[in-house]
Amino acid sequence: MIRRIHLFSLFLIFLGATKSSYAQQQNTSTNQINSTTNDISQDYMDRMTRAVNLNKNELDNINGSQYMDESFKGVKFKRFGNKIFSGRYNAFQGEMEVIFDKDTIALNVSEEFELTFLDNRVYKTTNYTNKEGILKRGFLIVLFESDSMAILKQEVIKLHEETAATNGYGNGKPAEFKKANSNYFYSIDGKVSILPQKRKDFLTLFPEHSSKLKAFIKENKINLKEDEDLITLFKYLETL
Repeated sequence: MIRRIHLFSLFLIFLGATKSSYAQQQNTSTNQINSTTNDISQDYMDRMTRAVNLNKNELDNINGSQYMDESFKGVKFKRFGNKIFSGRYNAFQGEMEVIFDKDTIALNVSEEFELTFLDNRVYKTTNYTNKEGILKRGFLIVLFESDSMAILKQEVIKLHEETAATNGYGNGKPAEFKKANSNYFYSIDGKVSILPQKRKDFLTLFPEHSSKLKAFIKENKINLKEDEDLITLFKYLETL
């Protein structure tokens, strides 16, 4: 049976990846798990994790999907070199799920993670400011990144609540997950903020280059809601 474990320590990833070996390292008198960098007791691990059977998750009964792609794909952790795991991104929960043995692990966003899928999508845990001006943290896709700037993307799936029939006529609508427009963010010198979707608002971000950017956007028919167009635009911005 597949379980979901919410991960509260980066060490537990390594622990899951070497599950067969740590059992042999367990000290029966102290019930501790030893590694070269950590001494973690079973009691600590129990407190730091919680498991929920996926088939009992009430969200599983809702129409639609919490995922942009439900299938697990090959993925590498930057910290673990070329070892390949299986993962997928839950765009509703904002969670990165990775399979270890028989468990589906939801990585804790408070940790520093960088994951690269075999199709070249790169996700990073990132602090960002959303549309409401609230500081958040989550997994964002890196579309373009240089030493001084970056463009990032947040995939979004929303839950549309169930609606009842009105006045006793017709049928109501069941709750359903639906894909929503992605959010884009830009990073300048490490600060990540929402990227305006209107050309006028975008140009105000770079007043010293607004004339050149305006001409470039018009000439190349740049759409500020398209991944490839944003990559092209920010690569040009790097040259100014």
